[in-house]
Amino acid sequence: MHQRPGAGQPAVGAARPVRSQTVIAAVREWRTSVSSPKPGLPRWLLAAALTLSWIGGVAGPQAWAAPRGALPVLTTARRVHSLTPKEAGRHYPVSLSAVVTYYDPYIDPRHGALFVHDATGAIFVAIAARPILAIHAGTIVEVTGVSDPGDYGPVVAQPHVRVTGESHVPAEAPRVSLARLLTGTEDAQWVEVEGVVHSVVESGSNVTIGMAIGDGPLTATTVKENGVDYAGWVDAKVRIHGNAGALSTSRHQMTGFRVMFPSRDEVKIEEADPFALPLPQIRSCETIAGRRWNRLRHQNPAFRVVGQAVPPAELDHGRFFHVF
Repeated sequence: MHQRPGAGQPAVGAARPVRSQTVIAAVREWRTSVSSPKPGLPRWLLAAALTLSWIGGVAGPQAWAAPRGALPVLTTARRVHSLTPKEAGRHYPVSLSAVVTYYDPYIDPRHGALFVHDATGAIFVAIAARPILAIHAGTIVEVTGVSDPGDYGPVVAQPHVRVTGESHVPAEAPRVSLARLLTGTEDAQWVEVEGVVHSVVESGSNVTIGMAIGDGPLTATTVKENGVDYAGWVDAKVRIHGNAGALSTSRHQMTGFRVMFPSRDEVKIEEADPFALPLPQIRSCETIAGRRWNRLRHQNPAFRVVGQAVPPAELDHGRFFHVF
């Protein structure tokens, strides 16, 4: 009867009995020689053979060989975020010590939102919405999990979060434009944006701020805090520190960005009263309708003008209210 290749042979990684049998035989031989020495077989030679067999069979390099194909543990946010989608999908083990910069268990029914920051940068942690963890911006945590491609960029999945201390979020953040955000370079990172608030929408446990920064519209999201007058931010010029969160399709295509800021403490209101601003120099209707208008409405959409109001029914079929 023919055997298939390898039949009757020990499997890969299985213990091989040859050396252990050699050790047992040597021990028996040594014991026999001690009780009844044989001519021409010195005891020291048997002892040496026994020692060498033990070293080769027990302490050989195969006994200490690391398992092949083991993935290295990623210990910084940058290393995780630098993975390609394919590499992130291999589920590298992750172990981070970092500070929480944003935690929101309400924002997405699929999972909560957690951003953590270490000395190398920030990363998104796909944490379960429940249970709600006793953490907040400034909590130092140890995060273990695995890498994952995420909806747009690499994230930490299957996380376990352990609190190890208290600190604070980074005091400084690089200011970014909308164009910079749309490159994807700042995905998940701690950034600063500056602009004028156009709208405030409170929904459930979240507040969304619609604002215009230097080169386009942007939204900023936070967890609602009691006692904060978010509606009072409308028309104010603000600076916000938060994490850049990508908006994407089900096919992992980026469609935009928003800034997720942890609290009122990360919002600096620079100009709260548009009626206290100086009057802009507008020489004609053509000026306000041209490029200067586009620039003004992004810089401060509530700027003041002085003139004579013309009822809307007399011009443009009531679509606009004109000031001359």
